[in-house]
Amino acid sequence: ASQVLTPVSLVLQRLSQVLFPASQVLTPASLVLQRLSQVLIPASQVLIPASQILIPLNRSLILFKQLLIQFYQVLHPLNQPLHPLNQPLLPLNRFLILLN
Repeated sequence: ASQVLTPVSLVLQRLSQVLFPASQVLTPASLVLQRLSQVLIPASQVLIPASQILIPLNRSLILFKQLLIQFYQVLHPLNQPLHPLNQPLLPLNRFLILLN
């Protein structure tokens, strides 16, 4: 039995020589990950509801932008005939400013 157990004990000894240094690295790393999860889980509890508010707000802003574009598209052609009328009024406007 000792002839079987001796190679097994040698394998276990070698394994412990590899696993013990690895545990020295992995234990602090797991502590860091544990701390991170303690911060990130509460943060996600705040951020997920915030995103639920921001998504509809973003949609509203997109709709508002589209309305502004449509409003400009209506006003811009209306402004074109008024623009030439404005040109003769500029000297008169300057004259009135000088009189003041």
